[in-house]
Amino acid sequence: MSCKEQPTYKNKKDLVGNWHCKAIEITTVSHDIVSFPMDRYGFATFSLDKDSLYTFSIDILHDVVLDKKIFGNTYSKTIINAGYKVYRSGSYNYNDSCIALFDMNRIIVNEESYFFEGSILYTKYIDKDKKQWEISWEKK
Repeated sequence: MSCKEQPTYKNKKDLVGNWHCKAIEITTVSHDIVSFPMDRYGFATFSLDKDSLYTFSIDILHDVVLDKKIFGNTYSKTIINAGYKVYRSGSYNYNDSCIALFDMNRIIVNEESYFFEGSILYTKYIDKDKKQWEISWEKK
């Protein structure tokens, strides 16, 4: 029995496909960072088709909480509430480092930077609350 070697992705031609979220790291405006494996809190998918159409969804099933010590006391802050859902679909454009996502009316809804490390795709964007999201994706 042999181990299957993971593919190595390098550039924009490797973006097309169905991606499954491995982990999310969120940095708040006050520079607090929370990282979590997605399979413990919900699920997320990102599909990029050859015909420049995409679907993106995140579904959080359990509260994502940041525990922080302040003057020796633990303080818990909910970063994302259970029930948080995002669904987007439309068309996309991309270059060597950015993906622009548009709705069906060709209005831009998000712009994300991306890069690859081995077989993992990383996307980064800033949401409306000024939190930076870095999401790692694996091809299905």
